[in-house]
Amino acid sequence: MFTDIIFSNGLLHAVDRHGKLISVDISIDTYVGEKEVEFIVPRRMLRQADMAYVVKSRRGDILMIRRFVVKQPEQEDPYLMREIRVFKLQRNSSVHSEWIEVKSPNGETLFLGDNHSTSLSSSEIPGLKPNCIYYTDDYFNGGHYHYKQDGPLDLGLFNMDNGSFEAHYVMDPSQKQFPPAIFIMLSFSDNFP
Repeated sequence: MFTDIIFSNGLLHAVDRHGKLISVDISIDTYVGEKEVEFIVPRRMLRQADMAYVVKSRRGDILMIRRFVVKQPEQEDPYLMREIRVFKLQRNSSVHSEWIEVKSPNGETLFLGDNHSTSLSSSEIPGLKPNCIYYTDDYFNGGHYHYKQDGPLDLGLFNMDNGSFEAHYVMDPSQKQFPPAIFIMLSFSDNFP
């Protein structure tokens, strides 16, 4: 099952929780069968992520972000996300491509969530923390969102420079019945100052 898709350079890219990446040219005006689907990276990751996202960086690289939820019974929310790993697609040839782990998105800020994952330049938008990943609580387990008694709690920011996690938004108790938060992305031109 694919967990995230993006449209980039005329292709629809989809990623699954094991790191498999496929591309489909949706401009072809025919039935899309196996021959029209290109397997860019086969399933290679042994450890299944709880969620995987695919993002096009501002530099044009295809990134896969793998998110792991770790059960921590001593915490208020026993299912907080406590591991994120970022990979960049390295296309060596049309036959052999692979994910290369990266330690920093080169000053970019990533936003991950159920509705849309994206990359923004922290140097162009005041207030964004560089080399950080903002994420929403989109842990989906057994066909249901993992709602807690106090509502979705795992909203945070992961700093790739030092490996720390922090809250970026703390929900008011009156919001506990709300669905998980989403990021609203405005459409900016490439000339955004």
